[in-house]
Amino acid sequence: MISKERMLAVLNGECPDQVPTGEMGVDYPITEHLLGHPTFYRGKYREKSAVWAGRRDEVVASQKNDLVELTQKLEWDFMPVFLTYRAGQNYAPAVFLDETTWKDTYGRIWKYSTVTEDILCVESPRLDETAIDILRQPFVPDESELELVRHVVKACGDSHFIVGRTSIELRDAAPIMGRGSVDGSFPESYGGLMMEMTDFSLRVMDDPGFVKRLLATATDRAIEVARVLIEAGVNAIVMEADCCHQNGPWISPRHFRELVFPLLQKQVDAIHSLGAYAIKHSDGKTWPILDMLIDAGIDGLHGIQPSTGMDLALLKEKCGSKLALFGAVEADYLINGQPDEVRELVRAQIKSAGADGGFVLTSSNSIQLGTRPENYLAMLDALKTYGGYPLN
Repeated sequence: MISKERMLAVLNGECPDQVPTGEMGVDYPITEHLLGHPTFYRGKYREKSAVWAGRRDEVVASQKNDLVELTQKLEWDFMPVFLTYRAGQNYAPAVFLDETTWKDTYGRIWKYSTVTEDILCVESPRLDETAIDILRQPFVPDESELELVRHVVKACGDSHFIVGRTSIELRDAAPIMGRGSVDGSFPESYGGLMMEMTDFSLRVMDDPGFVKRLLATATDRAIEVARVLIEAGVNAIVMEADCCHQNGPWISPRHFRELVFPLLQKQVDAIHSLGAYAIKHSDGKTWPILDMLIDAGIDGLHGIQPSTGMDLALLKEKCGSKLALFGAVEADYLINGQPDEVRELVRAQIKSAGADGGFVLTSSNSIQLGTRPENYLAMLDALKTYGGYPLN
């Protein structure tokens, strides 16, 4: 089988020739180590600074070339794509408050950590009806925003399975949602609505009418984005908002069913009607809402964290015939573990979830800053050793 056939087999409930793999994202240090040259792909502050300085074309060229090279070098079966920076647009902050803190043109305050290299929104205006009006505006991307998607589809579309996702780096490029967000059914600063979670949780109780209108409009907008990506050639959309934390959902299962489930189902149905697959990402303990995710019709579950109680063997038993499981090597193993530990973990996870297909070996989230290259390579090496069907 070629890579694309392997992924299609897994998502269609069939058994491939081997367990497939890929990643939703790889932070720049591991890419540079593996490729042997600098990159702007997921380059964090380096990437932002270059775009602010008018080097947009360099950044996009790096994204295009390095994603394809990374996919080929690591023998991925699926690869991510996303809308990229619009040509000719000024993305620079409105004002710097200090060397690591800035305010964007929408009044949000962002901070860069020199320790973790994360860029986080630390203060954001409270959403009101104006947000709904903004989300109702048609989503019409410039052709230059599709430059990365078209390059990847042309280079790898025949051989690889391509997953459309939200660009983390573009989440500050729109007033309400990250530019080109593919998930509007839940507020989350990386993959959905840019709404502070405490405010959202309180307004679920205090102003449920506003929450319903906001999420419904954001979902319609996310469907428009999905349509653009699918028509450009992607094979699946990963809806990326984290609905859960380490101990359970951000809101009660009752409120999730009332407010979120119908919209999640609507988005999944729309993705399917456009001829693509729907993959739901959520970190954390998803057991309390798992039945709703399945009932919504998702084709795959990504972001599985065994350390939160999301045991792969139990997941396989409960829903292995209903959806594909993407996981589940957690960051702690890749950052702090040893290669032999990673190999043994991969062996055990393939044994737990790989029987008769339905399993894609990935990290639990992405290949994050701090990952030891030898650990990630050990993960892929173990896949070659243990992931062929029939399983050893």
